[in-house]
Amino acid sequence: MPYKNKKAYIIDDEEAIRILLSAILNKSEIKTENHNQINGAVEKAENFQADVIFLDLSLKDGSGFSIINDLKHVSPRSEIVIISAHTGKSEQQHAKELGVNYFLHKPLNKKSIFETLEEIFK
Repeated sequence: MPYKNKKAYIIDDEEAIRILLSAILNKSEIKTENHNQINGAVEKAENFQADVIFLDLSLKDGSGFSIINDLKHVSPRSEIVIISAHTGKSEQQHAKELGVNYFLHKPLNKKSIFETLEEIFK
């Protein structure tokens, strides 16, 4: 399903994840931007105004949890999707308390990415 005029912002310190996710999204006409750390991520989110933000929890300079509220403040229409190898019950509960309802477990797969996008953009 093409998502023309949609934008996604990827915050992950693994270059391979950023490249893979960008390639998958770009094929569906989703414009992407990415960032590899917490430092500077919120400012870039404010400038880009994505429809969806893919956020890794384990970044080299801290936890993705630490910027969720700031991301929601500067880009209020963005849905946040947690992408992590650690999406257990405690992480999901903490994310839900911060208003995040979407989770993708690493390694990512195309099917789960598109199921999540369909849920967000329905």
